[in-house]
This record gives sequence, C-alpha cells and structure tokens, in this order.
Amino acid sequence: MVIIQLIDSLGLNRGGLTKAIYERLTFVSTHYETILLVTGIQFDVEKTARILKANKLIPETVKVIGLFDHVFGSDEQKIPSPIEFYSDNLYEIIEEKQNVNKVIRYFNDQGQYVGLKNFHNDGILNFLEIHSTEFPHICKIRQYYDSNGKVRLVKYFDYSWKPRFETAFRSDGSPIYSCWLKEENGDRYRISYFDKSNGKRVAELCSDSYDLREKLLSPIIEEYPESIMISDEPSTILFLSRNYAFNKKIKKGIGYIHTTHTYKTSDGTVKLKPWYFSYKLNSGCLSTIISTNEIQAKELREIIPSAHEENVFAISHAIEMNHSVLPKKEPTGHLLFLGRLSDEKRVDLVIEGFSHALKCMPHLILDIVGDGPLMDNLKSLVNELGISKSVIFHGYTLEVNKWFQKADCHFLTSKFEGFPLVLIEGLVNACPCIVSPCKYGPDQIIEHETNGLRVEAKPENIGKAILKLYKHNLLQNLSVGALNTSTKYDKNIWKEKWLKVLMD
Repeated sequence: MVIIQLIDSLGLNRGGLTKAIYERLTFVSTHYETILLVTGIQFDVEKTARILKANKLIPETVKVIGLFDHVFGSDEQKIPSPIEFYSDNLYEIIEEKQNVNKVIRYFNDQGQYVGLKNFHNDGILNFLEIHSTEFPHICKIRQYYDSNGKVRLVKYFDYSWKPRFETAFRSDGSPIYSCWLKEENGDRYRISYFDKSNGKRVAELCSDSYDLREKLLSPIIEEYPESIMISDEPSTILFLSRNYAFNKKIKKGIGYIHTTHTYKTSDGTVKLKPWYFSYKLNSGCLSTIISTNEIQAKELREIIPSAHEENVFAISHAIEMNHSVLPKKEPTGHLLFLGRLSDEKRVDLVIEGFSHALKCMPHLILDIVGDGPLMDNLKSLVNELGISKSVIFHGYTLEVNKWFQKADCHFLTSKFEGFPLVLIEGLVNACPCIVSPCKYGPDQIIEHETNGLRVEAKPENIGKAILKLYKHNLLQNLSVGALNTSTKYDKNIWKEKWLKVLMD
C-alpha cells in the first residue's frame, strides 16, 4: 500500500501546517511507501525537495513528485521561448541588492524601457517581462522558467497590470493548458486542456481548475492503485470529495483540517467558510475527515452530510517528549513571540502590551522569531513606540526549542486557530503561554494560572499579564504546569492513532 500526501507547494520557511505535514510524512514513511505530491504550479520542486531532505525535514525515502513536473517532462526544450530579448540591441542596467533577487532592466536605442529579467538568489532565471511600447510602465507578458531554464508558464496582462490569461507548456513546447484569469482575484476560468498523446491533437474544455487537476493527476494514480490519499488543505480536501474516474483506484481519502471552519463577517455574524458546503463523505474518495480538536470535530459532524463519530473525529498535534527539560527556576527576562508575522496572529497587540510592561520592568526583552508580510510594519511600530532596544527581530528558524527554553513565556493572541503546534512546543520546553480567547486550541490547552495566563486581547491586559508573571513565584509554578500538561501530547499516542486510521 502507498500513502500519497498532497501539498499545494513545497518550502523551507513555512508555518505549523506544513511542519505538521512533514512530521506525519516522516512517521508514515517508516511503515509505508510514501509519496509527497505537489499539486500547485511550482517550478523548483526537485530542488526544494533536495534541500528539505538535506535539512532532514522529510526523509530520503519519500518520493517527491511535482504534479506539473510530471506533465512537463524532462527533455530539452525543443522550441524557442515564446518571448525573448535580443539583448545585442539593448542597454542593460543590473540591479543587485543584498538578500534581494538580481534584476536586469533593458532599454532600447531610444532609451525606452522594454522589460526585465528577474533572477533567484542562486542566479537561476526566475521570470522575464516584456513591457508595453506605448506605456512602458505596464507589463504585457511575464514568462516563468523552471530551475533547468525551461519555459513553464506565460502570463498575459491587461493595461491595469493585472494577469488576465496564462498558458503552461510541456518540454516539447506544446501547451498543457490555457485559461483566462478573473480580474478581481486571479482565479482560472474558461480552461482549455491540450494533449498530443497517441499522435493526435486533442483539446478539451475543463469545467474548473479541479477538472484540470484531475486530468493531470490520473496518470500518477494509475501507477499507484489502492493507495491512501491525505490532504491537509481545504481546496484539496474539496477535490477529494468530487467524483472522478481515478477515485476507484484510491482505497481511502483522508482530509485533515488544521484551522477553524467558520469566520466572522464585518457585523460580527459567524458563518461557515464556503468550501465546507461542498464537503461530502463517501463521495469521490473522501471517506474520513480529521480535526485537530474534539470540539471542532463535534461541530463538523453536525455540518457535513453522512458524518458520524467513526468518519469525523479528532487527532491533535503531538510532540516528542524531552525528559531532560526542567521547570524554569530563575527568570531570564526574555519573552517570546514565535510564529508567522501576519494579520491573524495580531503580533501588534503583543508588542503594544510588552511596551506597557516595559515601563515597570525596563530590563525585559521581547524576541520575535518568525517572518511574514507584516515584518516591516511591526518594525515601524516598535520604532514608533520607542522600544527598539528591547524588541529584537530574529527572522525564521528551524531551531524552536532553544527559544522556548530561553524565554520566560511566549504569546499567542491570534484571531483564530485550529490547534497551534507552537503551544505544545512551548509546553514540552516548560514555557508557559499568555493567550487571548480562541475557541479551538488555546482555550482547550491553556488553563489559566496552571500552565499559562488567559487574558483579553487588549494591549493593557497583555501588559498586566506580563507583570503578573513575575510575582509570587507564578512563573515557576506555570513552568511546572506546562511540563505536566505536555504529557497529554506525547507523540507515541499520536503515532498509534495514525496507524489505526491507516490500517482500518
């Protein structure tokens, strides 16, 4: 039996969801032949897989397949690139900055800007742009390359610089598909799939991107009949629940849900995320849905048709016990936020709350470990508050244990969570957490004044909680409580549950 793990894209600097996938993959591969199947368009799957294996994030034994690589082929490109520069007649300006992709900009004999080449940090060509001769500031065409220098995708833009059409190519230069892109969100529609197998030119319309994915995935499934397919991403779980011919080749489809299934509208109304209306058990190959927590699993059983306790249940995240870790005795004065620097994590509240506490305890240090789209905004906030000497941004790291062991406590003030891995990583390192109310995960894991502190998501409340932490030996008591709680999430229990799911 083969386990096929689906993932939208591969990467190194990722959050808890991807980390959980890699950890499960590592365990499952010790019992079954395992394939990691990358379903999104990614041009460096082979290279990224080598890096992940070198860093021991996924095992050497795992076979990594890029869905589009499988279709692209590996022969030399047999036709010229759809777009090219004739650089002999152009002026070049090379822009190189530290930690930024190198860019070469091109100008014609009249000094008119005609386009650019963008390179990865390792010097490999990423994409080439042709700009409008009428409006040089507007990109008309962008052509993407894989790590072997082959053209894989071409996007065409409108005069508002929004991509409106794209085509993907095989190694022989023939198209795989072409489609229009919606102006408002870039979603694919009016998709045409092209095939030249068996000496015939065949073009078919696809109803949507799932239909296209099915055409690309079918040949792979044919190679691995009676496999078990696992998906951790909402869109791909939806894909598993649709009826396709290859479903008969799949023994079992498992969807694993990491985050909340609801959202709040601007008026405060709680609604179900739209894709959950399309989840259907025993339709397609989806036979099991697993949540990270029992409260959510119970709610899902009330939402999803044909759901019951045997096919919708919870398996929480887990972690290896470290019996050498001892409770914290003396405070270090270091506090920690570890995670993605994005809107839903509300790191700004942590920084503002820390600034309140700093007025009474000026020796404290806040270590921010992680990366994300709000990095620059958060640095600006720190400067505005005048606390730049007390807040240190360290960027992304794979070595999380040392940060938890150094910190007196860490923070989790997210708008929503499923079952955050960072919480139990803190517990096993005797690091209590200051959390704000959050229905799934924090509310279940953190018990007030036992293994952490639960406070309202307001800066002044977070500041008060920090000060409280250092009074009356509370830090030492919470550290003991964190270690005691961590035993509930022993990875050996987790392993037994997953083996049972796969063997049933």
